[in-house]
Amino acid sequence: MNLLIKNGLIVTMDGERRVIKDGAILVRDGRIEEVGKTHKVSKFSAEEVIDARGKAVLPGLINSHTHTHETLLSGVSDCLELYSWSDTVLQPYLKSLRREDCYWVALQACAQMIGSGITCYNDMFGYNSPILDVIIKVIERCGIRGVIGRYIRDAEDPKYASMAISDTLAAIEQCRDKPRIEVRFCPFTVLKCSGETYGKTRELASKYDVGLHTHMAETRKEIQIMEKEKGKGTVEYLDSLDFFGPDVVAAHAIWLKDEEIKILSDKGVKIVHNPSSNMKLASGVIPLRKLIDRGVTVALGTDAAPFSDDWDMFIAMRLATYLQKVHNLDAAASTAEEALELATINGAKALMLEDEIGSLEVGKKADMILIDLKGVGLTPINDIAKKLVFCGTGCYVDASIIDGEIVMENRCLKTVDESELVEKSQTIAEDLIESSGIWKSLEAQGVKRWKVI
Repeated sequence: MNLLIKNGLIVTMDGERRVIKDGAILVRDGRIEEVGKTHKVSKFSAEEVIDARGKAVLPGLINSHTHTHETLLSGVSDCLELYSWSDTVLQPYLKSLRREDCYWVALQACAQMIGSGITCYNDMFGYNSPILDVIIKVIERCGIRGVIGRYIRDAEDPKYASMAISDTLAAIEQCRDKPRIEVRFCPFTVLKCSGETYGKTRELASKYDVGLHTHMAETRKEIQIMEKEKGKGTVEYLDSLDFFGPDVVAAHAIWLKDEEIKILSDKGVKIVHNPSSNMKLASGVIPLRKLIDRGVTVALGTDAAPFSDDWDMFIAMRLATYLQKVHNLDAAASTAEEALELATINGAKALMLEDEIGSLEVGKKADMILIDLKGVGLTPINDIAKKLVFCGTGCYVDASIIDGEIVMENRCLKTVDESELVEKSQTIAEDLIESSGIWKSLEAQGVKRWKVI
């Protein structure tokens, strides 16, 4: 399909960070063919035309770290740090989660992401048996761009790692002719994965030319355990395994020494900041300024739904900026423009997709979103970058275009029956939470909630 978007405010995120007033974009066969002023670009014909008057046009947002299997746990828990939450909520939930549920769980997550302006996501799915074939079906149905993988861990059961690696290898083969889907190996964390498994996934990623996705230095407890058991922190330990490289995406990276930041920079490791998660779980604050100043690529993620309780990258951008300002007692510690880079072009760099997505430039894939600027909430527009980051939410996203296809228009998803999805998700969530005994477990932990009568 050929598509012309005209009369919009184009936030290109290109190398010059151009913002084009009364701009237009021409899309042919899923790629951007022209970007410029409407009076120049609109002379080209197109099968479909979108009048973007009163709208901003941005590259699709990239959620560089998440766990879609936890979608139905949003708004469930509070007041627990990571490990207590995992024992009290996540593990009982995973034991009750059925394979047939996973399709609807993942579809709910993808629908929410598309609805809030996310056109590409990097997922680490958790399930106790092969599942990536189901996630592939979800992505194909809803039209989002996905970089997928699954937990690989062997601390409790060595057979789990073998199963998860086999599932990942099968997905790599299945996705060879699916350009919107890439697969990564996902060793879970140093506390749940042996050095042998990290080494195995490193070897396989290099062999099959795919990336790696892991958690790293998320909590102070993790570092304390590593220093006690291994005599070194997480970064130094993974470096000793020759795990690092430009194809590694590491989520969190909060508890870092200066010499570890140098290692990450030297090895080209990509970092994903998850401000909502880090705040809610009281995990800590990423040394964002030090990482960026060292030349480390930092992207942005929502993490799992229970930690951000939404899939809203606008809120993630705002929190990332505010968190650095207050933590460093420096109002200039982070900027709106920097936050937009984390959510777009840096996300593309983290996933090694910067030649394809992350900015609105000729030759790139046509992944873009339209933001309605006409409402009271976004008026007046004094500076578009600052307005989007400090005032925007996913609710202002009017349309989402992925691979040149319109997957949401006028805030209506075109690939998913939203009424059916809402009904299915609510039913499954109520059943899972009840059957897993999560409410009782939370009460035993002293977590209070209001009673519904």
